Amino acid sequence: MRSTTATALLVALALLVRSAALAQEPATATPTDKPAATAEMQGSATGKVVSMDDETGTLTIQTSTGTATYRTDANSRFTSDGRSVELASIHVGDRVTLHFEGNPESPVVTHVEVFSAGAQTQTAENSLPGTASPLPLVGLVGILLVGAGIALRVALRWVH
Repeated sequence: MRSTTATALLVALALLVRSAALAQEPATATPTDKPAATAEMQGSATGKVVSMDDETGTLTIQTSTGTATYRTDANSRFTSDGRSVELASIHVGDRVTLHFEGNPESPVVTHVEVFSAGAQTQTAENSLPGTASPLPLVGLVGILLVGAGIALRVALRWVH
């Protein structure tokens, strides 16, 4: 009985240590990683416009992970504060969210949202940082389970 309890506690402790270690590891994929050239992708990026070329339909934005250039096409939609706008109304310094899809080498923007100063603040307050992870929750659950096991063991000893 004692060896079974000790084994269970050791397994719970090992899971707790492993989940804490996973929570500390950096993410392995970043937006600058390039998937296989044949794969299609979808995604979004938020940042500040650093350059825009109306003739070629390209936008270059500065994000938290670096600078990236995206191309628009005739099907790309542009909105600002919920209203439809043209690409030419986007200026250097504007804060945007780009939704894109296609080949990772040259993704095509499907929708551009331009944010006013008030919307930028609201978006920043409501979003989690890129490093947010559910792994600390796993560690917390592990700690709670270990605590429950110890409490149960003490309670059983007290009853007997």
